[in-house]
Amino acid sequence: GGKGGLFFGESFTISNFSTTNKGSSRGLVTVNKGTIKNLTVNLTEDDWSFSMGSDESRWGTICGINSGRIENCRINGKIQAKSSSSSTYRGYLGGICGENTSNGVISFCTIDGNFDLQQIDYAGAVAGYNSGTIEYVGARYTETGGSWYGLACSYGAISNSYAIGNYSDFSRISNTNITNCYYINTYGSSPYGK
Repeated sequence: GGKGGLFFGESFTISNFSTTNKGSSRGLVTVNKGTIKNLTVNLTEDDWSFSMGSDESRWGTICGINSGRIENCRINGKIQAKSSSSSTYRGYLGGICGENTSNGVISFCTIDGNFDLQQIDYAGAVAGYNSGTIEYVGARYTETGGSWYGLACSYGAISNSYAIGNYSDFSRISNTNITNCYYINTYGSSPYGK
């Protein structure tokens, strides 16, 4: 369900995690309106393999939608997602959250993942869609399939962060506020910073 208030992970690790929530927002919690911090989630392909079935869903490991704060969390492992229809699915999928809203802040988090995406339209290592703030975040990943947006498909702010992967960029959206960030494309192109 939705989460308000404060959730301390106490630096514990959640493993063998899967979710049975069938709604349009899916994750450890569906909607975060409080603070989630100091948590590690380890995923395997069997844990987080699913079909996204209806337009405009938001799916992430920590939460589907973040309107609060997510701090000092780590995501490790594999996320495998595909559209349940033959057409490209217009949902939002992220390593931490599906959507980071204008009130949402994601900071001091790391993602080390393998994203296997089939016909997913908006996907990013941190968030599928960002209109809030992403700061002090690091992501290392490999990505296959889908429409990949680096750290996030973003109209919000990204700062003091890095991305390393086979599609490494901060965001494909040109008007994103990006400061003090860099990415390295493991296909061999030169490192780039903003």
